[in-house]
Amino acid sequence: MPDPHARLARRLAEGEAQVGASEAHGILSGLVCAAAVPQSLDALLELLAEPRRMSACRKKSLGETLLALLRDIHRGLGEGFTEEGFHFAPLLPEDDAPIAGRAAALGAWCRGFVLGLSRGGLDQPGKLGGDGADALRDIMAICGAREEPAFGDGDQTEADLAYEELREHVKIGVQLIFDQARRPQP
Repeated sequence: MPDPHARLARRLAEGEAQVGASEAHGILSGLVCAAAVPQSLDALLELLAEPRRMSACRKKSLGETLLALLRDIHRGLGEGFTEEGFHFAPLLPEDDAPIAGRAAALGAWCRGFVLGLSRGGLDQPGKLGGDGADALRDIMAICGAREEPAFGDGDQTEADLAYEELREHVKIGVQLIFDQARRPQP
């Protein structure tokens, strides 16, 4: 089965999107958490590309292939968020990818997630309250994750463990935000 991250990255590149696969998945995840998924091609393109700079042919190409793929991802996100056991994970490069690239992708995913939440009206931690607000603050802090110089051989295992902990922290944070966003506010 093809790598879902690579598949989405390829489709986004073909459509000349302005975001990568992890950031696009983050945007969709944030929109799902905020219960605000754009249904129109133009609204989605506004988040992923610069439609004014795209030719009509390129816009149609992006729309036909990418929109179908993103709707599948959205459907999977909705199911993952609501299934018992919360079967959700950020779409990131495979574990055999270099750690620097995985860290940068996690930062991009978090930036996309915050953008998706913002487009859905959950742009500030105060709108969530409690653990959801704390989780959003943490995810906002992770937005700055980027590639670092290559790790030495001795540091690689430690770097991988730190990355895994951060990725798990993001997953738990997203669950808290999703739950808090669905909870009636007093």
